[in-house]
Amino acid sequence: MRFTLWLIACVLVSACTVQPNSKDTVEPESESYQLDYGFYSYTYEKIDNYPAEADLNLLFPAIPGSIFGMPSPELVHISSVNNDFTFELTLPNDMDALASRLTGGALMITPADTKVLRLGTFHVFPSMRDSVGGGGFIHKPSGDFMLLVYFSKSAHISGQFAIGRDQFEHDINIPAAGWHWIKIGKQSDYSYRLSTFDGDSDQIEFFVLVENVFNV
Repeated sequence: MRFTLWLIACVLVSACTVQPNSKDTVEPESESYQLDYGFYSYTYEKIDNYPAEADLNLLFPAIPGSIFGMPSPELVHISSVNNDFTFELTLPNDMDALASRLTGGALMITPADTKVLRLGTFHVFPSMRDSVGGGGFIHKPSGDFMLLVYFSKSAHISGQFAIGRDQFEHDINIPAAGWHWIKIGKQSDYSYRLSTFDGDSDQIEFFVLVENVFNV
């Protein structure tokens, strides 16, 4: 629960720094994902009867040099959604210009000169452009949170750090440069393990955090 509350706070505070714009930063050579999206309450419960929203954009800013961190003003991509609760996420294959070396002393990455960039996850309704909301990726079968991270080369991240009582162990093996899904697997109360996800991306959904007005 503490991790969930921290994640909500981080998402909402970070969202204040993200400003949507219409600039398309996608390079010709890119990685494309066909994903589902859904509306979730702030306790991460899916709101099944929430209607599809055509007036919705998903924002993906750059978070360079960090697995957890604050987004930069640079938007990697903006996705429009479809009425069938799907969207396409298209990302440049080469993000070296925006990525940077891992910051902070708690984690170790080898080789040390590897650049990383996590994809930030937010949403906005264009009719309310000043109101940027939270979002993220979730593994539907397990309910575990997911991250999408770019690495400039094959690498390994290890180490631990704590957020309050929550402990996060990192054992991330990256076989090649490019984008990789990272799973935050819950091991026990207050204990989580970050590892490379080798499953099907069809099992991953973007969650849009909204007020559950249908819970009456």
